[in-house]
Amino acid sequence: MTIQNCFDGIIEALYQEFGAGYEIYIESVEQGLKEPCFLLSCLSHERELHVSRLYERSNLFSIQYFPSTINKQEEFAAVSERLYDCLEYITVAGRLLRGQDLKGEPSDDILTFTARYDLFVLKQQEKTMMSDLELITETKG
Repeated sequence: MTIQNCFDGIIEALYQEFGAGYEIYIESVEQGLKEPCFLLSCLSHERELHVSRLYERSNLFSIQYFPSTINKQEEFAAVSERLYDCLEYITVAGRLLRGQDLKGEPSDDILTFTARYDLFVLKQQEKTMMSDLELITETKG
């Protein structure tokens, strides 16, 4: 599972909750942002070895919301509630992941919502191919 798989899961959850009326961006947009919209980014990711080839991965994501109305605080409150619901569980590569440390922070013009998704990954073992094999046989007789 990759960070991109997590992005895909978050995008799908946002789309299911908010529909096509909300643009979802992954890359920073200099100008021409179509509001209301979301801007996703991965703030941090880490990997820790547990046993043999089993790794725990922790990914912290930021979901920024840009409102479309003048009543920004009211809109932030409504969107925050919906984000808590839709980002609590996301589907990533066919697996259900639970969001942890869900947190919303409204500022003047943007609602920044963060969620952390932890998962375990079993690293594939490298296969060592056999090189040349020399067979020597002898017969009696």
